[in-house]
Amino acid sequence: MKRSHLLPFSLCALALFAIVHDSSATIRRVPSQYPAIQLAIDASVNGDTVLVTDGTYYENIRFKGKRIVVASTYLTTNDTSHIQNTIIDGSHATNPDSGSVVYFNAGEDTNSVLCGFTITGGSGTNWYLVQDGWYREGGGIFCESGAARIVRNIITRNRIQGSTADGAGVWAVNTTTSLPYLILERNLITDNIARADSLGVGVTAGGAVLFSISARIIGNVFERDTAVSKWYASGAGLAFQGFPQGPYPLGFIQGNIFRDNIASTVLRGAFGGGMVVEHTGPVTISDNLFEGNVAVSANSLGHGGGLWIGDAYLPGTTAPARKLIVRNRFLRNRTQGTDWGTGGGIELDGTVATITQNEISENTAVGTYYGGGGIWAIRSAFRIENNIIVRNHASAGGGGVAARDVAGRHPRRVPAGGRHVVRLRGHLDLPGEPHQRRCAPGAGGRVDGLGGVRPRQRDPRPRRRALRGPAVAPPGTPPPSGSSSRRAAHSPSRWRRWSRGRRWSRCARLSFPASATLLPSITSVALCPS
Repeated sequence: MKRSHLLPFSLCALALFAIVHDSSATIRRVPSQYPAIQLAIDASVNGDTVLVTDGTYYENIRFKGKRIVVASTYLTTNDTSHIQNTIIDGSHATNPDSGSVVYFNAGEDTNSVLCGFTITGGSGTNWYLVQDGWYREGGGIFCESGAARIVRNIITRNRIQGSTADGAGVWAVNTTTSLPYLILERNLITDNIARADSLGVGVTAGGAVLFSISARIIGNVFERDTAVSKWYASGAGLAFQGFPQGPYPLGFIQGNIFRDNIASTVLRGAFGGGMVVEHTGPVTISDNLFEGNVAVSANSLGHGGGLWIGDAYLPGTTAPARKLIVRNRFLRNRTQGTDWGTGGGIELDGTVATITQNEISENTAVGTYYGGGGIWAIRSAFRIENNIIVRNHASAGGGGVAARDVAGRHPRRVPAGGRHVVRLRGHLDLPGEPHQRRCAPGAGGRVDGLGGVRPRQRDPRPRRRALRGPAVAPPGTPPPSGSSSRRAAHSPSRWRRWSRGRRWSRCARLSFPASATLLPSITSVALCPS
């Protein structure tokens, strides 16, 4: 097991080490040859490497568009102690309006590499957007209309504050029609704070904001990052976003840890304590851990404690690109609001998504309306299958899964804005747990359009039998004759529905021993008008 964790780091270092040993490259050493990192960068040309010895460097450095590697001696030794001992502290900025620690803002790409540092003390940079005004952005790393490869750094204790503040740890934005590509790989991004003080504006991500830029985000830890605002707060750990009108960035987000991040607001909504994904192209979110993240509003709306995904999609319009949420763990995340409190683990809002092979456990949604302790979906088309969904709670109902105004397997049959019934196949009984119903309407229980579980009363004693297969037949198949005609006689409406091409399945009971370690959950989802 130890080898499997160390191998990716070694390969990363070897890949960069190959750059260092390019025959045409020059290694510029700090402080033996250059007293400051910026002086070494200024002297570099494309292909060079700036190699920095352990120490604390009070600088605010700029790559100036150069395709170079700036690294600590972790690059050549693979000794991770150099990461925490080689510190770039940006707290002594000569211009208070330019207080970010590291700048990529002159057309860099992924050949511009930052590796093996502790980045701290950043206060952000004032940045102007024509349609919105001034922002305070990027405490640790500021990347504008370009890209970079940011690998194996500790980005910590950066603080930004303004009327609008985004990305206390990392901020990357693209305002061109093209989509740069950024790599954020195996960094520890922790204890960063973004705070917005004015009304009518908000704050995004204490950890990292990637806006209108495609990215590969692999193996990072986003921990104890905070986004605090009087108005809106979102994506305390990570915000991966695009402009509503496009272009829509592509994302691959794998193997990260989002733990104990907080999105907090006083007057309006808090979204995505762990992560926000908004207005994007296809995004794969796989093999991540979302644990203990919080989205809380003192006087309004709390949405998506672990993960919030939104695309402003309305059924009947052109669907956004699908989001794939696979093999993640959502544990003990919480959302809280005095009005809405929805999606303790995951929230889908106006998007298209597949949620499969995840563990969604012990998440909580506290609010007056709607609920969805494990998953909440609104105005979305989705599939939920092969997940473990247990021990979640919602004060307003739908402890496991709740949905409203959604389109399912046959979205064309679902009118926009209506109430719908979620048809789920089978249900799961866990020893000592409340029943988590997953049944077709009329066959044991249902989840209504507001997410309230309404089970049919039945004998509570467990039935020791295997899960029956669904009573299925191809569309248009006539009722069976002879000895099996009794089924059709007792449920003629079921066969009429089959003739219209709708798939129904029988609800059966499935019991597992207490020693079971891997349990199936929702096996299929379809939605239809109530």
